[in-house]
Amino acid sequence: MSYDVRVYGRTSLSREGIDELLHLGSLTVDDAPGGDVITVLRGVRRQYSFSFEGPVDLDPDDVPEHIVALILEPHYLYRLSVEGSSATEIPHALRFAARLAHAVGGVVEDPQAALSRRGARLREVHPVAHGTSTNVLVMTWYAPAISGRDTARMWLGCARRDLPEALPRRFGVFEPLQHKLAIDGDEAFITLAESADPFITLRCTQPCLNGVISNNRQNKRFVVHTLTVLMEPLEHPGWRTAVRRFFTRFAAASSAVFASAEVQTGMRWNGRTLSYTPDSDFVAYLAPSGDLMGLPPYPVSWAWLGQDYLDNLDTSLPPVPTEAHTRGTLLIFADCPVAREDLPAGAQFADHLRAQYAQPLRRGASVQLVPATDVATWS
Repeated sequence: MSYDVRVYGRTSLSREGIDELLHLGSLTVDDAPGGDVITVLRGVRRQYSFSFEGPVDLDPDDVPEHIVALILEPHYLYRLSVEGSSATEIPHALRFAARLAHAVGGVVEDPQAALSRRGARLREVHPVAHGTSTNVLVMTWYAPAISGRDTARMWLGCARRDLPEALPRRFGVFEPLQHKLAIDGDEAFITLAESADPFITLRCTQPCLNGVISNNRQNKRFVVHTLTVLMEPLEHPGWRTAVRRFFTRFAAASSAVFASAEVQTGMRWNGRTLSYTPDSDFVAYLAPSGDLMGLPPYPVSWAWLGQDYLDNLDTSLPPVPTEAHTRGTLLIFADCPVAREDLPAGAQFADHLRAQYAQPLRRGASVQLVPATDVATWS
């Protein structure tokens, strides 16, 4: 029987770097060939201490959810094993694991102690000062109207898999939001999502601010779900990847026919909610009656076209990078989302696919849209 410890890290450490860390603990490596597994020896007598393996490349979907909650974008796995669970050698393995985690920007998982240790600020962001103007990423999913219970389950699953900050710290149907996920639990969230008319509001953890999950109590064809995220942290590629992975996973899970991620500039944050200013961008709502009016009248940074939408439209996609998924395709107009006026020329869907402004757009004025010339239809 062995005592096993794992380290999930952001970076890869060379063999020379590993040897230096071992030396700090008066540890050395057995020179005998051992393949990918290193035998670590301790002291002048060079007695066996533990075995070590790594780094091993990690697939994001192979990272346990409880580790996802601790570290942003772990790319590598390191394994330590104390054969025979020697009480004298386990402390040496754990101390080395802690040094290794610090060196690779990672966390230590000790399954025997049901404990995971992380370094400081591996998923934290700098909070936005109250009363300041800020830019946000608004993600909107237009999905077939199904039970709010099913949608809530999907949201929880996708958030825990990719973006735990999207989990609702508080949720409810009116302000102040009445429920806390940590206290009331998943079932209370799922039950309220099923009974809400027409939606529940979520208060999340930064960089996620708030969201909406809609319920099908008005017999509409499509419902709308949203999540708003601070833009500044997305300059870090790890946050950007986590947010985009959640955007795509929830789009596929909810069978969204269309979803968009767009930067909204000029918003004001008061510490609890966002508010509009005269400089705030207009964000289109494309399904006011429950039927999709077409694609947005302006360019967006990321767009998801569900397979049903693709099958309905006989048109080519814009010449931008794409990711093909089982239930749709992600179009990446900008790797790091930017304001719509900063998107490259041509980062736009064809005119006949886009909803249009009913009158010239004026900042601060109310906006009405008319359906696109070519709107996908569903039976």
